[in-house]
Amino acid sequence: TALTCDQSIALLASCPEVQWLAECAARCPLTAGWRQVPLRSNAGRAREVAYVCDGTGTVSESPPQLRHFVRLAWCAIRARLRPETAHRMAGRIGEQMESAFSQVRSLSACWTGPHFDPSTHRDYFHCPSAGVSSWQNPCKEMTFVAQSAQRLLQSSAFQQRSEEVKPVERSVPR
Repeated sequence: TALTCDQSIALLASCPEVQWLAECAARCPLTAGWRQVPLRSNAGRAREVAYVCDGTGTVSESPPQLRHFVRLAWCAIRARLRPETAHRMAGRIGEQMESAFSQVRSLSACWTGPHFDPSTHRDYFHCPSAGVSSWQNPCKEMTFVAQSAQRLLQSSAFQQRSEEVKPVERSVPR
């Protein structure tokens, strides 16, 4: 279900990491092979965009990398709403970060480049095993996701403060 305007404002106030992650998602490079296309309104003006995968023809209303940032935001929200889960949520973010870095290593192993295309004066990347090329660096998206996760872990939502960790006092029967 969609949040009301008041609920959105309250969420952003209690979890500033969500706004930051939304900005990261908007700046994140598209997955190699995907492109953003404007959708036309009846008046002929661009009103919305769609995302198209050139390899499969898949069309999506949201960018393919958004799912990574939704997972990170969920962990941040959970850590803010339930501070006792912050350590576990940090672990999940760490897992997502390591998975992204692992994907970067795998992609780097099979893609070469950048190579210069003299006819277009542009750099491109090539995957010899698949016989495909891309104008986009195939590692760029997941590098951005991994670095965003790494930076998120530095947020105060995941830093234990000494004033929050108080020793439990128990009375000992005599």
